[in-house]
Amino acid sequence: MDGAFEEQWFSIKEIADMTNISEPTARRYASKFSDFLRTKQYGRVTKYGPETADILLKISRYYNMGMETKEVEERLEKEVPRIYDMEDEEQMNPTETALQLSSPALFFTMMAMQTEQMNKMHEAIEQMGLVLKQMVEKDSREVEELRRIIEEMQNKHYEYIKEMEQAHKKEIEQLKRQFEEQLDELKRKKRFFSFKHWFDKK
Repeated sequence: MDGAFEEQWFSIKEIADMTNISEPTARRYASKFSDFLRTKQYGRVTKYGPETADILLKISRYYNMGMETKEVEERLEKEVPRIYDMEDEEQMNPTETALQLSSPALFFTMMAMQTEQMNKMHEAIEQMGLVLKQMVEKDSREVEELRRIIEEMQNKHYEYIKEMEQAHKKEIEQLKRQFEEQLDELKRKKRFFSFKHWFDKK
């Protein structure tokens, strides 16, 4: 049965990528709460058990809730067992070791990570939908305002044309009256000079 299940270990960078936690933050969490994380040395590289991703997500969530480091540690003690050093692992209870390394533990850890990522994605999609809705509403208001401005400009333009037509009509009528008056005056003068010429001949 030995070798039937080979547990996978992850570097802190891989854990950071899986959890969307920045690598410097993930390293800080791993350093502060090392008592809760199983580690294994691969040469100079320290790797972490698959449950580390879920634990770092818990730590991140607790900090986001406003907890202090001491409060986060107390909360973890109620949810996550402290881990023996790897050099003392042989002294652990075989049953406890089997439970920590079991395939279901890995499965549920990965499921928790996927659920967390799906929740974040769902929140991001909802936020995008809200932003798009606001953009559409804003564009609708802007289009309506532009339409109102154009209609107002058209109305003012029509009113201006109407006023100009009325002013030109009045001006033409006035010029016509002046012309008729001048014409009558010329006719009157012509009749006067015609009569004077006839009278002079007599």
